[in-house]
Amino acid sequence: MNSLNDENPDKPSDTNIRDYASIDELIVLSNLEVLNSKIIENNIPKKERFDALVTTAVSQLRIFANLKSIEM
Repeated sequence: MNSLNDENPDKPSDTNIRDYASIDELIVLSNLEVLNSKIIENNIPKKERFDALVTTAVSQLRIFANLKSIEM
């Protein structure tokens, strides 16, 4: 998965990613923030937390992409 900075080289790198994120990306980001807090509450190690968040982000972004292809 490319970072927002990689996908937007014309944007300043010191801005908040929310400034240029799509609605889908904002929804996924919000979901990840909630999931991260729940995982932290359960004392899950950082590596496992990171892996879970990446897996969830990729899954959710794919779902949004599939929904858009169905709508077309």
